[in-house]
Amino acid sequence: MRIISGLFILICLFLGNVQSTIAMGEPKAPYAVMGKLDLSHWDFDQQGIVRLNGEWEFYWNQLLEPDDLRSPMALFSKQYADVPNEWKVYSTGYRPLSNLGYATYRLTIEIGTQDLGKTKALYIHNVATAYKLWINGELITSVGIVGKNREEMVPKNYSETIYFTPNTNRIELVMQVSNFVQRKGGLWDFIEFGNENQITRQRIKNIASELFVAGILLIMSIYLYLLSVWNKDKSTFYFGTFCLAIAVRTLVTGNTYAVSLFQGLSWEIAVKLEYCTPILGALFAILFFQSQYPLEFHTKVRNLSLYIGALICMSVLVTPARIYTNFLTTFEMFVAANFLYIINVMVWAVIRKREGSLLSCIGGFILFLAVLNDILYYAHVLATGLLVSWGLLCYLLVQSFHLTVKFLNAFKNAEKLSYQLQQMNELLEEKVQKRTMALEQLNAELQKTNRRLIKSEESRRQMLSNISHELGTPLTSIKGYIKAMIDGIIQAGDRKYLNLIYAKVNFLERIFEDFLELTKLETREIKFNLREIRIMKFVQHLFYKYEWDVKEKGLHFELSIPDSLKNCNATVYIDPDRIEQVFVNLLFNAKKFTPPGGMIRIQVTFEHRTPSGSFVVVKIADTGKGIPEEEQPYIFERLYKAAAHRNAQYKGAGLGLAISKEIIEYHQGEIGVDSQLGQGSTFYFILPVSSVSEHDNSKEVLNWKKEKS
Repeated sequence: MRIISGLFILICLFLGNVQSTIAMGEPKAPYAVMGKLDLSHWDFDQQGIVRLNGEWEFYWNQLLEPDDLRSPMALFSKQYADVPNEWKVYSTGYRPLSNLGYATYRLTIEIGTQDLGKTKALYIHNVATAYKLWINGELITSVGIVGKNREEMVPKNYSETIYFTPNTNRIELVMQVSNFVQRKGGLWDFIEFGNENQITRQRIKNIASELFVAGILLIMSIYLYLLSVWNKDKSTFYFGTFCLAIAVRTLVTGNTYAVSLFQGLSWEIAVKLEYCTPILGALFAILFFQSQYPLEFHTKVRNLSLYIGALICMSVLVTPARIYTNFLTTFEMFVAANFLYIINVMVWAVIRKREGSLLSCIGGFILFLAVLNDILYYAHVLATGLLVSWGLLCYLLVQSFHLTVKFLNAFKNAEKLSYQLQQMNELLEEKVQKRTMALEQLNAELQKTNRRLIKSEESRRQMLSNISHELGTPLTSIKGYIKAMIDGIIQAGDRKYLNLIYAKVNFLERIFEDFLELTKLETREIKFNLREIRIMKFVQHLFYKYEWDVKEKGLHFELSIPDSLKNCNATVYIDPDRIEQVFVNLLFNAKKFTPPGGMIRIQVTFEHRTPSGSFVVVKIADTGKGIPEEEQPYIFERLYKAAAHRNAQYKGAGLGLAISKEIIEYHQGEIGVDSQLGQGSTFYFILPVSSVSEHDNSKEVLNWKKEKS
């Protein structure tokens, strides 16, 4: 019960989606009113083909020619009928008409001056079941023989394309239609009107589509027949016959290409094929799915379907079309019931996890929706056209894939034993290879870990060596002062020497702290608090913060920022405390080596590098002694100091620049120095710009934005 409910919900969703698609996708086209269709403002080149739908003049049980329609009797008997529709939809005197009879239609089309002299075309799909067509009083075509009774008329039905060149703005279409041979009569399908190339292209597309599907189904049926002979499998024969039945039906419906191709094919035979093929298709579908899922398919249901289907086919073959076509709804219910049961079987197969059942169920459901679409199309509920051949093609692709895989697997299983040893050897080699790769990967990780440990050990040894080297002098001094106090050479408690000892101890403490910080920086053990900072405001803040410390030594202190960058909102992604530490190290070094009266200048500029992006450059320039060129490459190494005869008067461990270098490199930046002996030094650090404000329009920022884009 749950399965049936689920299928019902899916069907409702499908119908709702199809109807909404039609409603949304159908363009607003002109509509005939009281036998007139105004296309004077219609641009065929831009707006496309028009369907001649709407109210046509209608003369029931009269076969009138264009001249007859101008008589008073014709005016008196004129009615209006909605086209496309069957006759039984219309009524006279509150009585519905019969689908058996004859009538005359007329439609007057008004076209624009721009369409005069251009070849136009009509695309007539289906008319039940014989007709004549006049255009502007000239007999253009006749399909079958129109008559006033069954003995006079000769039925014929196939799609036709008619070309003509209008010389006036008014086009008069007059059609005589008669039907005494089947359940539906009249202009029950739409007629299309457009330019010559448009109609030709539309007809070719429709025929090509039908031939494409029918050709694939025919080829597939032949292939399955040959396959059934080779593998003695009845299921392939059943499915091949199913494909053949739908292929034949495709050729005798729609554009009825088979009727156009085989002129000797009578209308009666074509209709019998149209009605028999879906019944036969349903029967062989039952046989096929029963062979695929015998445990889920009840034999009684199969036998009942075969008996009823055979009876229906027999009735179609032995009775004329005017009888069996009236039972179309019964035939459709039979086909729908069969496919609904097939869906139920496949759902149970999926639940029980039968091989290939999921793919088969998906394809079968698509096929069922296509069958349902065709039933509703013939009932004039949908206007989507015939889709069962496309649904079968979808299922065919799914099922062919499943059958091919099935036979291939069977063939492979036959060969599997002979290659089993080889496969086992290959599997063993693969395992050895995988284990070798895993060992190599593990070895690489161990080597990487070992290198880190070696680097850490070297850093530790270097730190201990540097500590022992740097601590030697101050410790010797402290020991000397204390020994002199003990021996009485210096008076105990002498403040001068106690201050010296205190200064040496503070120096040792700073060395310890600097070594520890540098080691943590090198091993990335220090956590940085990174955030977006506006670099211009940050540099200005640092300048004013340390301005007094510089000026108290008697130095000039300046901040140089181009006017175009003073209000720049460019940001950098930094730890502000660590960058301030770098700034202070460079600034105090400049202060230390610049004599009173000298100058220290802070400069900020932008630097563009393609494709790396843009960077902000902070420079700290002084007018001190400068650094020799040969010493500049080593200035940022730990414990490096300038030559002793130039640096004896300055105290320091030589770790500040090394710490600054580690901090800047952590920020993906650079640090360096430009210096000439006797002319001062310019230390600088470079940081990548992360973003700029959309409102910054300075030249440097505009360049940055241009390169960024």
